[in-house]
Amino acid sequence: KNIFQLSNKIGITEEQASLLLPCVLVYKRLIEETETENIWFPQVDLCDGMAAEYAFSHNILKGHHDFEADILHAARVMAKRYRANMAHTQILEKNVLTIFDAMKKYHGFGNRERILLQLAAILHDCGKYISMNQPAQSSYNIILSTEIIGISHFEREIIANVVRYNTIDIFEEHDDVYGIDNDTYLTIVKLVAMLRVANALDRSHKQKFVDTRAVVKDSELLITTYTNEDITLEKGLFRRKAEFFEEVYGIRPVLKRNKDIRK
Repeated sequence: KNIFQLSNKIGITEEQASLLLPCVLVYKRLIEETETENIWFPQVDLCDGMAAEYAFSHNILKGHHDFEADILHAARVMAKRYRANMAHTQILEKNVLTIFDAMKKYHGFGNRERILLQLAAILHDCGKYISMNQPAQSSYNIILSTEIIGISHFEREIIANVVRYNTIDIFEEHDDVYGIDNDTYLTIVKLVAMLRVANALDRSHKQKFVDTRAVVKDSELLITTYTNEDITLEKGLFRRKAEFFEEVYGIRPVLKRNKDIRK
């Protein structure tokens, strides 16, 4: 059938009818490549998406799907792909969120920044798969070159920079991080400070700090852990990371170890 006949038979505009054959060819190729047996068409268009976004953002409707869980799952799959130490990543993720929540009154961040920090913790080890000499830069490149559904390119830049400056000096003048605006730069610095302290808690990668609490009291971030392990290595590195944290927030992290009498 020609475009006019297709338009009348299906009840679409001639412009839409002119695109019908190219679309069918694309779908045909997609089915052949993916060996798909079924395709689900939800019968929604761009206008429906705009209306739904408005309704969700103004609390007119509440969604039942946890999109944040999708984002975190995608990041964990990405970390596994690059052979990240998942046991270390898991405890780092837990500890950095504990610090973030304890510092809520001081960093001024919301839930979105919390997710970005969590993603940085999950992906911080990816670069070692590419290079053991420059893991921070390799992680930065991996994150910037990999799409994460639900995360914008701008947000990936923040995550990538937080991961890169987790282990290298953030104040090197030649770095291109100074090409971003001051607010974004400050966000990166604040997130880096929290990630560095949390990472120092598992410097040995032996997950000694499983049960960790954090609270701000008298200009100190008191981090308490319950463990019977030797934490000499962690305490030594913690002091160095605490200095940067104090420079950023004006609050001194203090590590306190209590014996775990439950064992």
